[in-house]
Amino acid sequence: MLLMIVSYLKEGSEEALIEHEAEINDRLTAANLQLVALMRGIHHCRRGYLVILETEGVADAEKWLLEGPIAKAGVFDRFEISSIEIEVGRIANG
Repeated sequence: MLLMIVSYLKEGSEEALIEHEAEINDRLTAANLQLVALMRGIHHCRRGYLVILETEGVADAEKWLLEGPIAKAGVFDRFEISSIEIEVGRIANG
């Protein structure tokens, strides 16, 4: 199942993210990740992340997200998980 996670960060979370940068980078190299994009606000501060991943279901995606270093650092404001279907373009396998 192809899922999209859009996670929004709490304001002022930049320092906490920098502290956990190595753990975050390691986590974002998982084999099932198809796309990871940093979302920036109007003043170029980190606003959140958009992640597209291949997984068994929503529960697995939520578990992956909540067990990660960003969640453990307590900087999520909120997140949404949605199944997606690519209509234009493609995601390469392997």
